[in-house]
Amino acid sequence: IGSEMEAFSGHLLPILIAISFISFSAYFILFRSENAKETSFKVKDILIYPVKSCSGISLKSHQVGRFGLTNDRKWMVVCDGNFLTLRQAPSMVLIKPILNENELILEAPGMPKLSIPLQAPNRREEPIINVSIWQGDHLAVDEGDEAAQWFTTYLKREGEIRLVRQRDDHDRLVPKDYLVKESKNLVSFADGFPLLVTSEASLSDLNERIAKNNGGKTLPMSRFRPNLVIEGSDEAWVEDSWKRIKIGKVRFQVPKRCPRCKATTVDGSRGVFDGEEPLTTLKTFRAVKSDVFFGQNLSQENEGTVSVGDRVFLLK
Repeated sequence: IGSEMEAFSGHLLPILIAISFISFSAYFILFRSENAKETSFKVKDILIYPVKSCSGISLKSHQVGRFGLTNDRKWMVVCDGNFLTLRQAPSMVLIKPILNENELILEAPGMPKLSIPLQAPNRREEPIINVSIWQGDHLAVDEGDEAAQWFTTYLKREGEIRLVRQRDDHDRLVPKDYLVKESKNLVSFADGFPLLVTSEASLSDLNERIAKNNGGKTLPMSRFRPNLVIEGSDEAWVEDSWKRIKIGKVRFQVPKRCPRCKATTVDGSRGVFDGEEPLTTLKTFRAVKSDVFFGQNLSQENEGTVSVGDRVFLLK
């Protein structure tokens, strides 16, 4: 038995050395070879908005897939074939999504629950209709007459209202000026890029400025509809300098700041426009020509998981 144990130990030692070498090599590849610099920032919140311009869902951990966070802006409401958002219909923010593996459930004030099947054989695969978002036309799956009537009744708008879902082979790309070779450059029905990251420090700075001009009034982060909210530093607007970052196991390009529009003036608790903030204050110090900015757009270089508590690493 003693000789057998010695022989086993003799074989085990090289195996342990090999495992240690592989682990160190993996660490080196993931971090050292990327020149990753750890920051004090970490993820505070992860949010998806299954239906564009409707309420969001806060998550502890989530998968970044081909189009961004899985199921983010996968559905969209169209009116006469054109995308409909908070800019035209602020009450959309009161529509609450509940998502599980079998269905998307939508709730809204004064409305019965609407269930959208996600699994075969009840998941709709047709008809395929043409829809427009910004300057692009795309094919999407029409979710049927029941969903269309639900939104028509709730929104009380003229025109033909339909709920559509992106196809599995959805091929919409980020703006052509921001294509990156490391990415597939695909985007869901989000405005332009797969994800948006915002900073608690930057919001605090903005709110201090807003409060001085508006009798102490401040705004919640939800006004900006981010996907990733980061915290951990008092330094505001430092995200402006980021070019590439790593969160969890996912590397992101940071192509451009996010220009903000009147959707940020919608009161999320009432579903109505509420004055001109934050746009008025942003114009005083975050403006370039006619645009004002808050948050950074992201394009993922690879797929993987991000979680609350993940550190932000700067990459070169």
